Amino acid sequence: MTVVPIKLDYEDARKLDMLVKLGVFKNRSEAIRWALREGLEKKIGALPMLDLSGIDSVVELMLQLASKGVNVIRITSEKAAAELVGEGRQRL
Repeated sequence: MTVVPIKLDYEDARKLDMLVKLGVFKNRSEAIRWALREGLEKKIGALPMLDLSGIDSVVELMLQLASKGVNVIRITSEKAAAELVGEGRQRL
């Protein structure tokens, strides 16, 4: 198993603790692992053409998604496209 530290807001931690006290889960870690698996299955289920076997890197995953027609690159910036292009030209 891999350790992944996370931060939760107070309300989410309180909900986890309640589930543990009710005996639904043994501890917080078990509850978080369950929720993560459920969330991942839901997201992956939305992409039925996705085969994660043999995928070891984000690049491989992006290439597979792109081959299925999924837009995998999203550039976010507060600058307009013209500003970004202009900056690129100035560096040359």
